[in-house]
Formats: sequence, C-alpha cells, structure tokens
Amino acid sequence: MKRLMLIATVLTACEAAPDPRVAALVDRVDDLEGRVAAVEKKAPAARPQPKRPDPSVVYYLPVDGQDAIRGPDHAKVTIVEAYEYACPYCAMIEPVLAQLLDRYEGKDALRVVSKQYVVHPQLATDAALATCAAAKQDRFEDFSAALWERSWKTADGRPQMQRDGLERDALIDVAKKSGLDAQRFAADLDGNECKARLEADRLNLARIGVRGTPSLYINGRPYVGPRTVDALAKAVDEEVARFDRANGAVASWYDQLMKSARRTL
Repeated sequence: MKRLMLIATVLTACEAAPDPRVAALVDRVDDLEGRVAAVEKKAPAARPQPKRPDPSVVYYLPVDGQDAIRGPDHAKVTIVEAYEYACPYCAMIEPVLAQLLDRYEGKDALRVVSKQYVVHPQLATDAALATCAAAKQDRFEDFSAALWERSWKTADGRPQMQRDGLERDALIDVAKKSGLDAQRFAADLDGNECKARLEADRLNLARIGVRGTPSLYINGRPYVGPRTVDALAKAVDEEVARFDRANGAVASWYDQLMKSARRTL
C-alpha cells in the first residue's frame, strides 16, 4: 500500500503538463489501493495462540485409589502421564517409563499414574475404558503391558499400530490372558463408572492445558525436556531433593502439593 501511494505521489509531482497517460496511471494506482484495502478489511483476524502450561507452575492433577498406578501407592515423586493407546509417541515413551520405574524400584521415590486422554476416539476409547476395568481388578500394569504388545509392533525402529489389537474382542482376550476375571472385566468395560471416569480425567487434563499425547507432569509441573530415561531421572532426582528439603511426609506429599496447585491455565 505504501509503495502504491509513493508511485502516485511521484507521478503527480513529476507531471510538467497535463498528460492523459499519467492521469490514467494514477487512476489505476488509486483503484489498486482500493482493492487492497477491501481485501485487508475482509481478511480474518489472526487466531490467538492457545495458552501453554508453565513448567514452573504446579497444576492440579488429583490422584486417588481408582487411578492406574505403577510403583508404590505413595512416593516422593508422582509422574502423571496423559496418553492413549492409538498414539505412536505414547508407544515410544512406554518402555522409557518402564525403565524409569525399574531404576527406582524398591524405593519410595517414584510412582507413575496413567490417565487416559483420548485423541482418536474411534480407535482408543474402548482401550481407555479397558484400562479402567483392569485397574478395578488391580491388574492395570499386567494388562497395559500386554495391550501395548498386542496393539503395537516395531518395524525399522518405528512403532506400527495393529488396529485390530484395540478392538473389543482383542481387549477381552488380552484381559483373559492377563489373568483378569473376564466377565467382570466386560461388565466394567461397558459400565457407566469407567465412562464417567474417562470423561472426568479428560476434563481435568484439558483444564490445565493438555492438548495432545503423551503429556507428562512431574509432581504437578509440566515436563518439557527430552523423553529419555536419563533426562527423566534427572527431573525425578530434582523433585526428590525438593521433597528432602521440605522434610515432608511421603504418604501425604502429593496431596499437599495439590492443595495449592493451580486448577486452570
């Protein structure tokens, strides 16, 4: 626009005598300016970027006995994982979390709480409900490991989803092979309680900024570093040191953190 105005000004200023060609060119410049202004007026306003969680802030992520927990019931450090079974990056981070838990086994340092955040509802909803049903029988860890193995294979170093592994018949078969009561499992899979739990977790996670999977929160703080065992272990050790400085009680530490946690972005 500024360049067009400059052209019109120069042409008008350099006009020594009336020249119809110059006048016509100025008219064309004026017309172009009008068209540009009309386009700019119709152009949609830029969409505001969604707010992102602040890694320095503790966010509210309640944990209770109905959650899928690996590790001790209480720990100095709680990693809450938002994930789904149709996510390739979740399949990639699963062995990392398993190795991380092995590193702290036998201590009260770490537990991993797995909460479903379904991004692909047609593929992952039944699997999400199935983990709830397995957790009701205290068999989440065995069931989840078997489900990952059934629904994902590795080819050329990359995970490849086996879609039939997430279908209802496959879920029930995995439950049977994992030692669950299949009849109870099927009833919980279809029951309203697990559906309500799935929706409550989705709302809680979305409220604090979860938009995709996997998302990790370490003692309520969003983790944004490398997703390797060593990098996560460093973050865990930092939280253990924070706990030690506070002289807290392991049994109530996470609940205490949640009391002053931010509930929304």
